[in-house]
Amino acid sequence: MLDGREQPVGVIQNISVEVLPFKDVNDDQAHKEGEGDLSLDYWRRVHIKYWEPYYQVNKLPFNDDTLIVYEQFKVIYPR
Repeated sequence: MLDGREQPVGVIQNISVEVLPFKDVNDDQAHKEGEGDLSLDYWRRVHIKYWEPYYQVNKLPFNDDTLIVYEQFKVIYPR
């Protein structure tokens, strides 16, 4: 893993990686991310806010059917 300055901060091990529509992310997946209030509603709001500008700049639509990569991992070596 790299921080915002691209400096190493740890090593992760992938547990699973799947491609799914944005609308198919579920409560459990949102909770596992561990941010905000851990709710699916929070997860959706912050990810829409993050991703929409990138799609707009590239003149692409972002909606519930947009495919995303959902990755589960564990930290095996923190800095």
